[in-house]
Amino acid sequence: MDLTLSDQTARQIANVLRLKRGDQVQLFNGDGSECTAEITDVRRGSVEVRVSQREPGLIGMRPALEIGLALIKHERFEWALQKLTELGVTRVIPLTTERTVLSFRADRAAQRLERWQRIVIEASEQSGRATLPSVEPVVEFADLLAEPSAARTIVLWEDEQAYDLPRMLDDRPTLLLVGPEGGFSAAEVDQAREMGAETASLGPLTLRAETAAVAAAAMMMAHRLTQETD
Repeated sequence: MDLTLSDQTARQIANVLRLKRGDQVQLFNGDGSECTAEITDVRRGSVEVRVSQREPGLIGMRPALEIGLALIKHERFEWALQKLTELGVTRVIPLTTERTVLSFRADRAAQRLERWQRIVIEASEQSGRATLPSVEPVVEFADLLAEPSAARTIVLWEDEQAYDLPRMLDDRPTLLLVGPEGGFSAAEVDQAREMGAETASLGPLTLRAETAAVAAAAMMMAHRLTQETD
């Protein structure tokens, strides 16, 4: 099957990787499979390839791991989004909370979401996963809690005295909620508990929001891999 690659992918192949006719590439479209293809033509703004085989690729974490991360400074949120994609997170939900200080105008929301989606595509390519995490529009903390979900919800809270997140991990889909610089308020934690959420801590040190999100995802990935090899 012959394909013409999109402008962005074509530019990466021709200008960044400097591949040429006859070179092999691996392609994916986010559905969990990947294709081996041979470049048949490189032109300005487009690349032609011939797909030779299609096979299952590496997918995200199973059972699913979702991260609700409060809005923080753009570059830090984007760093976290990149690393969470590399760690196999299946869904990222940007949150506004009581202590969130960052916001952007409604007319910029679509542009910001488009940029986030480009970041997860690039991170998926870099890490070799054949699925894309879902990146949702910004939602308020209370509205996310009210959404019907089969996932176990765990709020990472620095005032939780038990450092027990590793012991809480099991084979259920999980939604981890991470607050902003000032953390979740006590009222938000109470609200989450009333909705059936649990609380957990990552330890005695105070972590930045993006560090906490990535550290928790790494714990989950290690737990899943250990289960698979036992």
